[in-house]
Amino acid sequence: MSPTTCPECTFIILDRGRWDQGCPEDQCMVGDVNLFMVDPENPSIAEIEIMIAEPMSRGRGFGEESVRLMLYYGATTLGISTFQAKIGEENLTSVRLFNRLHFTEESYSSVFQEMTLRWEVTETERQWLLDAVHVSAESYREMKQNRETDAHH
Repeated sequence: MSPTTCPECTFIILDRGRWDQGCPEDQCMVGDVNLFMVDPENPSIAEIEIMIAEPMSRGRGFGEESVRLMLYYGATTLGISTFQAKIGEENLTSVRLFNRLHFTEESYSSVFQEMTLRWEVTETERQWLLDAVHVSAESYREMKQNRETDAHH
């Protein structure tokens, strides 16, 4: 399935500090960030969610960096122009995170006690995102191979 027709994208979040110290991947994992294409008729809309599962890794910026990267990937590679995040009303940390990333409240469900936040990729917002995200094109496979080569020297 090509990236533009994939109904879901998941990136696993690794702690770069632990990775650089030579820890195996499974000991570097701190969470994941996901995109769900919620409308098969309109692939330019996606729901984004983030989970930092490792309690010791919370509050260290992994969530914000990962969401920024996923927004970048979604907007520049998948052609997504509208992102939504559904957040439980008690999860103030996530609400503040998405507000910092320019998401605004779209709706509130009292039944589920959650709000839906929305971010539209306007030209101004796209430029803000491009200025905020600095990525290299090195693949995970290349990084892992280089790491293994370095470990043998």
